[in-house]
Amino acid sequence: MVAIVLGVIVSGFLVFPKTREARNQLLASLGTTNQGVLLSPVVPIDSLNLRSSDGATWRLGQQPRKWRLLIPGGRHCGTNCKNILYTTRQMHVRLGKNSHRLQRVYLSLDGEPDQQTAEFFKTEHPYLKVLKGDAGEFTTWVAGTNAPWQAGMATPWDTDDEQGTMRALVVDQKGNAMLFYQGKHSGNQMLDDFNHLFKYSAE
Repeated sequence: MVAIVLGVIVSGFLVFPKTREARNQLLASLGTTNQGVLLSPVVPIDSLNLRSSDGATWRLGQQPRKWRLLIPGGRHCGTNCKNILYTTRQMHVRLGKNSHRLQRVYLSLDGEPDQQTAEFFKTEHPYLKVLKGDAGEFTTWVAGTNAPWQAGMATPWDTDDEQGTMRALVVDQKGNAMLFYQGKHSGNQMLDDFNHLFKYSAE
């Protein structure tokens, strides 16, 4: 019996994945509860040089403690951009009593949003936080991860690869981007994820 127990323990050590990539593959094969795609590796949002609309530096430590949905885009918000903003807005509303725990953030990667886009944000998405960032820096930021994003994708932002392109990133309360959504993900899938995240995280 002792030999059997020791054999099970030793076998466990031998087959347990030794690297993060191997562990992620194991989790994927076993199945997880998230609907979005786990970002690998996790990257901190504070490593980006983000600015508010008034030009001031934006730092997470100076902001309210919230989960954030980061939506990268360009100066002009085209069809795909409007679609993801609509989807995320409806999902945000459906969070109900937990809606205050999430902030939607639009990241304009090639300068100040143009007049048409700024007016669209003001009328259709008045609670959307708009930040500015550098397109090249953002591309480098996600280059080492599994997120499907390419240099120049933000200008123009609308691409033919609507289903596979990364459209939004989930940033946790500590400022780590850890999950992303593509065009193929629905608002219901996002809602399931946030309800799950809110259930197991401190308010």
